[in-house]
Amino acid sequence: TFRAAAAGVWEAPTLAGARSASVPTLGRSLQSHHEARRRRLERMPPRPMPALHVSVRFGLAGGDGRDGAGGPLVLVDMDPEGSAAALKDRLAAIWDVPAAFQELVVGASVLHNSARLAAQLSPPGEGGCGGGSASGELEVTMILCTNRVFEDLDHPDASVRLQAVHDLARL
Repeated sequence: TFRAAAAGVWEAPTLAGARSASVPTLGRSLQSHHEARRRRLERMPPRPMPALHVSVRFGLAGGDGRDGAGGPLVLVDMDPEGSAAALKDRLAAIWDVPAAFQELVVGASVLHNSARLAAQLSPPGEGGCGGGSASGELEVTMILCTNRVFEDLDHPDASVRLQAVHDLARL
């Protein structure tokens, strides 16, 4: 059996007349392995995350059921794994339109907040909305929509109603 000789070192049993041998513990050798790996990784330059180019046109929902998409255009670079909610937050900062008033449309589909942006580039039959352009850019229309906020004003939960009032005040 081995016995502890010092912190991190185990001493092997000795035979009559043999010298004792020090054997580093497994924990110490793993620790040095991880430190060497960490040093190698620190020397490597970080790989840049390719940005997804998103062109967003501002549209207004018309009372006649047609969407007017002739408004201003903004180009933003987003994380490909980013969600529609993250894009709404970026647009809220650019256009001062709270996310609660935004409805994002790609092709003929409305994006849910949890929808991943890069997935929308694929053709409609493959889980996307077919919103990619020839340049690999995602084309989105942001519709100003007040319906949900006005519905929230009648919500039974007071905190939801209060948030709706704050959203209206920001608009």
